[in-house]
Amino acid sequence: MMTQENNYALVFDIGSSCIKLCLGEKMDDALRILSVIKRPIGSEIRRGMVQKSQEVSLLLEEMLNELKASVDFDFEIDNIYVGINAYGMRSLPLQASFELNYERVVDDAVLDELFDEAMSNFNDQDDFDSRHTFVQEYVVDGFRTMNPAGEKPRKIDAYYKVVMGKNQIFRNLEAALDETSLQGKYHLELGVIASAVAVLSKEDKEKGVVVVDFGAETTGICVIKDDVVRHVAILPFGGQNITRDLTQIAGLSLQEAEALKIEKGNALHYTELMMRAKKENGRQLEFNGPDKEVNEIVVARIEEIVDNIWAQIRYAWSTPSTLANGIVITGGASRLKNLVNLLHQKTNLQVRQSSIEPEMAQVYGLMELAKENCISLLERQAEEETFVDEDLFAATEVDTQQEEETQASVETIIETPAAAKQKEKREKSRTKNPVGGIKNGGKFFKDLFTSLTDDN
Repeated sequence: MMTQENNYALVFDIGSSCIKLCLGEKMDDALRILSVIKRPIGSEIRRGMVQKSQEVSLLLEEMLNELKASVDFDFEIDNIYVGINAYGMRSLPLQASFELNYERVVDDAVLDELFDEAMSNFNDQDDFDSRHTFVQEYVVDGFRTMNPAGEKPRKIDAYYKVVMGKNQIFRNLEAALDETSLQGKYHLELGVIASAVAVLSKEDKEKGVVVVDFGAETTGICVIKDDVVRHVAILPFGGQNITRDLTQIAGLSLQEAEALKIEKGNALHYTELMMRAKKENGRQLEFNGPDKEVNEIVVARIEEIVDNIWAQIRYAWSTPSTLANGIVITGGASRLKNLVNLLHQKTNLQVRQSSIEPEMAQVYGLMELAKENCISLLERQAEEETFVDEDLFAATEVDTQQEEETQASVETIIETPAAAKQKEKREKSRTKNPVGGIKNGGKFFKDLFTSLTDDN
């Protein structure tokens, strides 16, 4: 084993239609993507939850072996970060209060006791497991704060959001991972949080924003305001629901339905598309009978999905209009035509498509979340290569057309969100502003946001 200064990230993105394995090198302001392996997945994973652990473990091990063969250096795996967006995972509020009667100074011990008290209520739910907890605020003698340390109050209240899911979600995934060579080396992360890390700027997180990650069988929602995660929910539908509707109603195969959805699918009803075309350029759009039928099938399903997204946003934040930076959509199913316009119509919030390749957002976010070096080099790379810096917000050169084929030896430079934002302010001094509001399991989010506010 050789001494190394490089910081490598290795991640698995466990999706319901595709599993991605990616190896990259983390540089000061960018990610150097060294190799990406993609494999399609079927009934082995449903709605983000592993159903057939043995089959999944065999596939994961095959992908790891292919990854090792795809690069021209040898390495051992020390850590790997695994993203999961499983149906039913969501955030719930927790609260705890202490009467200190002006006798104790609020310190880490007091805050830990508050957290333990709050979690004792959650731990009564035997069928569920918590993975991350986010501090929402503290109230010290009636005054709200994110940093109560040093106070000597009469009373302190703590408010949290705990992200939980059924135990079976985690047990099944861990069973698959434990059957591979990764036993004891993996770290589970929330996929929608990773997507948020990849696509959001610091301004987004401060002013308020919703990330909607449209996957194949799940849709992840993450509401962030004042640099604090306010709500997380994973809904049980995505792009494949539209595909299946087309197979059942139009009598198509899955392959035919998917191709038709990509070619003709639109989030807006054909009558509105006709009116828009006539108003904008005087053009008369024509829809034949089959095209109208396809459009109505797609619109019916995507409107149902969007209505559920809007309900989650209103549940999470009683005044959505104060989420100044609106909604950012990502994920492979977010490519549906006019989805941005439909979301804007339903919510009256500004909506934008993420500027990075939506299918890879979760992968890039997981790599940013990787705090531990993931591999140890066994042999130096034979020669140095020159890489061209690319904008984060441009599509990478990863081939996205063959989901069923291995994609290896892909070397691309991806700027981090911070680097892209900081280019305009490179000459100005920056003040470190660590994000508050993360406790225990959610510490990774605090560390990441803190690092992204620094120049390097």
